[in-house]
Parts: sequence; structure tokens; C-alpha cells
Amino acid sequence: MKVILTKRTKLFITNTTIYTCIFLLLINSKTVLNSINISLDLFIHNLIPSLFIYILITEILINSNLMYTLSLGLSNILSKIFRIPKNTTFILIISYLLGYPNAAKCIYKLYSDNKINLKLAKKLLAFTNNASPAYILCSIGIGMFNNVDVGILLLISHFFSSIIIGLCYPTSNDIIQQNITNSNTFTKISSSSQILTTSLLNSFKTLGIILGYTIIFSLIPSLILTKQNIPELINGLFISVFEITNGIKTLSTLAVNTTTLLCVISFILSFSSLMIIFQIHSFVYKIGIKLKELLLYKLIHGTLSSIITYLLLKLNIIKLNLVLDVSLNLSLIKELNIPLNFMYIFIIFLTILLLYITLKKKR
Repeated sequence: MKVILTKRTKLFITNTTIYTCIFLLLINSKTVLNSINISLDLFIHNLIPSLFIYILITEILINSNLMYTLSLGLSNILSKIFRIPKNTTFILIISYLLGYPNAAKCIYKLYSDNKINLKLAKKLLAFTNNASPAYILCSIGIGMFNNVDVGILLLISHFFSSIIIGLCYPTSNDIIQQNITNSNTFTKISSSSQILTTSLLNSFKTLGIILGYTIIFSLIPSLILTKQNIPELINGLFISVFEITNGIKTLSTLAVNTTTLLCVISFILSFSSLMIIFQIHSFVYKIGIKLKELLLYKLIHGTLSSIITYLLLKLNIIKLNLVLDVSLNLSLIKELNIPLNFMYIFIIFLTILLLYITLKKKR
């Protein structure tokens, strides 16, 4: 039975929620201050160096209408492999070189200009919102683990799982047959100085949005976990669900089995946290893409990445010169008497099931 709320009831619930949030912020003012300071430090020292130049490059390409030059020479190959129109392959290049949320911004722009339909927008969104190589190699590999091999391992599993999703995503004829003209896809600004000025302003606007999301999604777990005595692993995982960089940084300091730690971080990196998901959704919600669809794409991406990371490590395809103290070593799973092999078989089965349900629904 569907419950219909009156206008007065909705107003009461809204006001109660607002006053509760204000009250929690006031009584936890020290926690709020510390959380904001940590978020600002993270933003200044990690996010700006790894994101700013790539956001600026994307803006310059958009404002100068040079997007299609990125896929020059690769469009025929990429369009056949992923079964998408040739003139949308530049979004793949942006995704794998510049990272999120740049691809989502381009998808929204193409759809709002009536260049692509909703089916193609959903397909592109499913596998073109990835972390940038600079973020994975520099911020995580070198910055957090002081080991570039970790970054290479995470980069391979992150991109390869994304490619698998792109190959498995069903494609109808109306997606392949869409024809996008190369000219006037984006509004071109004639003056080079105006291109740079507009690009800089838009880049700082995007960074401001990212900063706001970083503060909000770092603040939520810090308020919830205040004075809670929980294991460090669970604490790190909970933070990672909300905010990716701070969460991975917390996990990287834990004394956990190396394979387990990297599989968990690989999942988080591809799932990308609610902060990133909401950023992506802020660009594409107007075109009819629901948040639950985006969450499903990221869950599948994260699960595949974790499995690939595990296989790369266990098959010694990538050898790491990384030594971590093994004091926890899946203690939570051991306490529950869950065999490690059974856990990975369950993850593989769940991934196959999710892919089957998604493909059947799309067809």
C-alpha cells in the first residue's frame, strides 16, 4: 500500500531533518572542524595536483571544438570493438586519459545538443567513467604506497574491467547507426585568450564542486563514527564508501594482508565512492539516467576489478616489491569461519549474476 504524505507532513519531516543536522553539527563542532581541515589538506595536496590539469585540458578541448582530434586514427577500431558510433570514441579517450567526471560532462553535452540518444548515453556512461592514470599511479601508487608497481597493478585491473563492461554491454542497431557530425558539436570560441579564460573559469568551478562534495562526504562518516569503537578495517571501508581518497589513504596505513588490501582498494577505486557517483550523477541526471543505474554500473566495475587484481597477484603476472605487516589478515572473515576461496567464488558468481540480469533487462 502506497503511503501518501500531506504537504504539512513533508514540511514537518524536512524541518525536523534540518534542525537535527544543525544540532549534530553544533554538538560535534570539533569533529566538524577536524574533518574540514583534513578534507582541505586532501584537496590541496592530492586532488588539485592530480585533477586540475586534466580538467583544464578537457575544457580547452570542449571550448576549442577539438574533441574529435583525440580519437583521430583510432575511431574505426574503437567503434568496431565497442559497437558505438565513430564520432563518440573521443569519450573513451577522455575517460582513459583524463578520468572522471570529464566523460560524464561530455556525455551530457552531446545528449543535451541532441547528438546522441538515451540508450547510447547509458552505454557510454557504463564504462567511460574511470579514474585518471595520474590519480592511480601518482596519488595512490606513489603518494600512498610509495610504490609505482601498486599503481600499475591497480591501473591494469581498473581499465581492463572497464573494457570488459564495454564489450559485454548490449548494443542495438539504433546505437550503432547514429551519425554525429564532426563540426559544431560543441560551441567553438574563436579567440584563443577567451578559450583559455573560459576554460580556467570552468575548471575552477568544477574543482569547487569537487571540494564541496569532498567536504560533505568526508564529514558524514566522521560524524557517524564519532566515539565508535570499531575495527580499523571496517572504519576504512566505511569512509571509502563515502569518499574515495581519504578512504584509500586510511586503508593503505593498515597492517593487512597485501593481497586482501589491494583487492579491497581495487574494488573501492572502481566503485569510486558516493562522492564521485554523485558528482557524475550531477551531470547526467537531467538526461534521464537514474542514480540506481549508475550505482549498478559501479558495483559491477568494482567487483570485476577486485577479481582481476586477485588473479594478477595469485598468478604472479605482476610481482610487487611491497612488504606490509600481516597482523589482521582477514581476521573478520576468519572469525566468521568463511573460507577465502569460497569468498572469491561467491564474488565471481555474484558478478556473473549481475551481468546476466543487466543484459537480460536491456534486451
